[in-house]
Amino acid sequence: MEYRQPGDSELHVSVVMFGAWATGGRMKRKFYLFYLVLFLLMPRILVAQNICINEVMSSNGSIISDENGDFPDWIELFNSSDSSFNLEGCGISDDSLTKKKWVFPNISLLPGKHFLLFASGKDRVGSNKHWETVIREGDHWKYQIGNASIPSNWTDISYDDTDWSEGASGFGYDDGDDATQVPDGTISVFIRHTFTIDDSSSINQALLHVDYDDAFIAYLNGQEVARSNIGVPGTPVSYNQTADGDHGATIDDGGNPEKFDIGFAKSFLNNGENVLCIQVHNKSSSSSDMSLIPYLSFEFTNIPQNAKGPDPILNLNPSMFHTNFKINSDGESLYLTSQNGQIIDSLWINSLPENVSLGRQPDGGQDWFLFDEPTPGTANNSAGYLAISSMPDFSHTRGFYDAPFDLTLTSEEENSIIRYTLDGSEPDRNTGTVYSGPIHISTTSVARAIVFTNEGAGSDIRTHTFIFTNDVVNQDNSGLPVEIHSQDHVYWTEEFDMKDVTQTEDEIDAALKDIPTMSVVASYDSLFGLNGILRGQNLMEGSGGKAGDPNEPDWKEIVGCSIEMIYPDNIKYSKYKNWQENSGIKIQGGGGRWNNGYYDHKQSFTLEFKKEYGAGLLNNDIFAAAPFNSSTSPGIFDKIILRAGHNKSWGADWDRENTVYTRDQFGRDLQILMSDWGSHGSFGTSIY
Repeated sequence: MEYRQPGDSELHVSVVMFGAWATGGRMKRKFYLFYLVLFLLMPRILVAQNICINEVMSSNGSIISDENGDFPDWIELFNSSDSSFNLEGCGISDDSLTKKKWVFPNISLLPGKHFLLFASGKDRVGSNKHWETVIREGDHWKYQIGNASIPSNWTDISYDDTDWSEGASGFGYDDGDDATQVPDGTISVFIRHTFTIDDSSSINQALLHVDYDDAFIAYLNGQEVARSNIGVPGTPVSYNQTADGDHGATIDDGGNPEKFDIGFAKSFLNNGENVLCIQVHNKSSSSSDMSLIPYLSFEFTNIPQNAKGPDPILNLNPSMFHTNFKINSDGESLYLTSQNGQIIDSLWINSLPENVSLGRQPDGGQDWFLFDEPTPGTANNSAGYLAISSMPDFSHTRGFYDAPFDLTLTSEEENSIIRYTLDGSEPDRNTGTVYSGPIHISTTSVARAIVFTNEGAGSDIRTHTFIFTNDVVNQDNSGLPVEIHSQDHVYWTEEFDMKDVTQTEDEIDAALKDIPTMSVVASYDSLFGLNGILRGQNLMEGSGGKAGDPNEPDWKEIVGCSIEMIYPDNIKYSKYKNWQENSGIKIQGGGGRWNNGYYDHKQSFTLEFKKEYGAGLLNNDIFAAAPFNSSTSPGIFDKIILRAGHNKSWGADWDRENTVYTRDQFGRDLQILMSDWGSHGSFGTSIY
């Protein structure tokens, strides 16, 4: 790798150029000008020398996400000087011929601070602003059950609420998040909370989030700023007025509070004490529940004292900074340049394993290390390593097995430690079993292993699947998930019953080994757990096509996995080599997902080959053996659909007598045969 600190040579060039002009008569004034320019430039040049590329990641699998939930490459800068430096006009690039490929906006990098820049290709200028939630769930309020004695000036900051009760939000009854219970049948509750702002001029934006059942009106320093589901804006509402209709709270069901943009209310704020007042109203005295949880957040131009940041439930992460290029995971150079185009710092990045960064230690120093515990945006204080460990070797390779065997794992690294798992999860430096001897394999198993040394960052994970067809034929429901929430999708756990088929076990064994096999490997929780992709695949009537489990708000749509292709040893397929690649996987389509997959017991999947999961592209031609369209296959893919053929398949619960499973792909193949263009596909692959 290359490390340059060119400040001295930059200064020397300036001296030579101006010195050549500084002779005689009128040119003497230019000589004095040279000293003035040099005097003005020296502090900036010296500070710029202390702005450096401090840490880089070219394959971000799960370390840090951007505002879209993606995991792009990233670059961290560090200011090691004792002065602030404005990056405006500086450039960063992966191209030596275009060193200002992405130009920094007005960003002041404070002394001893880091700056995180995503190298995603999204080309975005983010925000230097800071979101701070000044009122959040659990804060204490003064409150009173609605009654005729509450005066009209109760929303003023000067109002004396000494005699009011005090309690934490939320307020209500018969909801699971009511920290302060009010009597059943309550029509209204009035609440007040004071807060302090040191400098209201530093506030750029204001947001009010409210989770409510059934209606509310909010006031800031006596001025109405938001209301919902009751009356006309600007018109007072009496304590016994009911909501205009039914509106349910959402947090208790795993949702998020409703957002109200009150940026116009910045002028209502005071330096010093302020008050937020809210009255919540029920739809009737016979209503089954009532709820109120408010949040107040401001976007500051400067981070306030004792800042806690935004409440996570509000998703107020500011937009981030993104370059217009990505880092080549196979290795390339990065260039950081000054406003006048001179190189401040440059770096060659070799190919790095997923989730391993290259960085300086200490921050701003000249020594570079590899980190398998990266620290984007903070100090590089985790253990650093000088090399990347080589992947472990397996004594047996992926495929079909009829007899038990002992699996041996070895490493060419001296003084290495091998950790492995047999449950589909990824081993790392702290998880997985430390290998100490042969592993007995007697049933269908997945082995995943990684190597560590004292001086080396962890290797890439090697994954091998060993399939015993006798297990496949005789598998049962043991260990598979059961219904936890009402209407959980668990239909795909049905047992295979040999009574349903006429073939013998030997015939089924031969059939399974006669066509290609794909093994999808991921942790149990990411596939079948409460937040797994199969738990959240539900699409209920009336959901608007939105997937997810309302009982599990942390449900993930896509997760990382390993994909292995195992070709049979027969005349048709023996010429193809088995392969493995990492990708993301998610449920595909919608028809088979309605009502928890009740209509179809087999789901389709999408494999997405992205850098956050692996190489970023699948460079193995999965359609090489396709009967009609192999010759026009591109051979490189970023997405593959594992299609269940829901609409016309035996898995569907309707119209089975008219099933024509081959119809859709037959039409695609005809299109390709006639035009050399169309969706490539192939039948005959078993998925495990």
